[in-house]
Amino acid sequence: MAVDWEPFTGYYAGSSAIVANDIETFYGLHILSLVCISASFIGSSFVIITSVRARRYKTLNDRLPIYISTADLAFAAVHCVDHIIVIINKRYPSAGTCRFLGVLLILGWGYQITINGALAAQCWLKIVRRWKLPLGAYEWKLHALVMSIVISLVVIGLGIDAFGPASYIICFKIENHTGRAMWMLTVVFLLITAVTILFSSHSIRRQIQAVIGDVTKYTIEDLQDNRTHQADVRMLNFAIIGSVQYIPTAVVIFTVLFWDNGSLMNKILYYIALTTVNSGGTMNCLVYLHNERMVRFYNEQFAARMGSSNCSSQARPEKTLSCRVERAVTARQYSESEGSV
Repeated sequence: MAVDWEPFTGYYAGSSAIVANDIETFYGLHILSLVCISASFIGSSFVIITSVRARRYKTLNDRLPIYISTADLAFAAVHCVDHIIVIINKRYPSAGTCRFLGVLLILGWGYQITINGALAAQCWLKIVRRWKLPLGAYEWKLHALVMSIVISLVVIGLGIDAFGPASYIICFKIENHTGRAMWMLTVVFLLITAVTILFSSHSIRRQIQAVIGDVTKYTIEDLQDNRTHQADVRMLNFAIIGSVQYIPTAVVIFTVLFWDNGSLMNKILYYIALTTVNSGGTMNCLVYLHNERMVRFYNEQFAARMGSSNCSSQARPEKTLSCRVERAVTARQYSESEGSV
């Protein structure tokens, strides 16, 4: 049976991209990736547009979804290009194009991974250790640290000629020792970030729930703690969903490096990893919507308990209207004060 593509000879720039001459898996994985990337692009755009239109960028908690969604947008735009180029030509691009696309992918993906890990660490230091780190205006110190780490990774990769084709994506080469070393460094970094997030989130949540879940301590003096810890939970939720992406990605990278035998389990891991790594914008959009619902719930709960405590001793029915008005005013004041955290 005649085929309209060149036989696969290895992961080299300019060569056939039909891995193991498996055309069904080639189309399946690239099309799945493009669908996930499109959904991620829409989700990221929704978060950015909603946040900007609502003027929610006064605090780190408000700006964090914008930061992460911007990184997701950059990652989606670049990754979309390399998938389209490969699926149309059925070949990997030239060495220069692979290098360029790999650098852009690492800048977007690396920022996303590092910012999530840094924010989880910042939450842990703030809540568990009671250390508040000065991050500067618009968190420029945090961004400078994160981008320094990512740019250092890019410089090292360029210096050792590590960028190139890697199975179904274009990032670090897997056909030479330098590229494989960079992939192993990526696996270690992904696992450390994921483990740090998961372990720190356990102690963080215990501290937070003691404040936002205590039904016996809803007085106006608790307002600041309640609001501040809501902000911490919202930041932590973004970091946790990031770890959901990183673990399967680390597993599939390890598989590509040491166990790429074309088995069914091998292909299943590819599908899982490419789905999660390309769905960052979608996942973060869902976290954003969940956080908004959580804020409304706690705001209403706090306001209702404040109003109930003030009105529980009343005896005359004619005071009911005034109590309802008081609850409404309390809820509005509580919601408005959210922007000051």
